[in-house]
Amino acid sequence: MDTSQHPNNEARKLAEGLKRKGISDKRVLAAIGNVPRHLFIDERLAEYAYLDRPLPIEKGQTIS
Repeated sequence: MDTSQHPNNEARKLAEGLKRKGISDKRVLAAIGNVPRHLFIDERLAEYAYLDRPLPIEKGQTIS
């Protein structure tokens, strides 16, 4: 997956999946659907940016 070309589509898919899992807060879903997650992780992990799983970011933290 080349997230640099279609990050918004992938983010929307992630938000839709979370909605199906019971997340209902429209603000949360809007944030998930609009935040370019691939910009916050190591570029080597970009293909995983829009999966519903935690990914490592700096300082031993994760984006989830």
